[in-house]
Amino acid sequence: MSRLDRKKILDELVSFNGISHGCIYQNEQITASTFPSVIQDKLSGIGRFIDKIITAAHAIDQAHDEIHIELEENTLITYRINDEFLLILMTAAGINLSLVYMTVKAIEKSVKQYGLAVSKETNSQPDLSEPNNEKKVPNDYRQEEIPVWPLNGESEDAPSE
Repeated sequence: MSRLDRKKILDELVSFNGISHGCIYQNEQITASTFPSVIQDKLSGIGRFIDKIITAAHAIDQAHDEIHIELEENTLITYRINDEFLLILMTAAGINLSLVYMTVKAIEKSVKQYGLAVSKETNSQPDLSEPNNEKKVPNDYRQEEIPVWPLNGESEDAPSE
């Protein structure tokens, strides 16, 4: 079997009911994504932030390879895969976490066995300038805008003093 393609990994994951978007963060950049391209910079910042948390946990001998960030109606789940990359998933709040975990572990084993294909493109984001003829599926979160909050803890809506 040849090396695994990042985009195919993400396409398979978002085909599960309850996973709306996914991206791979590697070498301080997003190497593949199904998130809207308008949040590319925010995803890179989130990837750096989560990578620092996991690296700090490993530095004090804590083996945290999974982080859940609860949002209003969704959960952002990040997995460290074989110390090579972060897999960031946007999921529905009530998703079957056991099924997601088993799938991620299967991906982890395949990546360890076969490796990842060399990415030909550094940005696999969809081009929003091209018309999209996909049918809208009810409750398809991939078609909705995702709110993005600043990482510094300040709310843009907070009253200024």
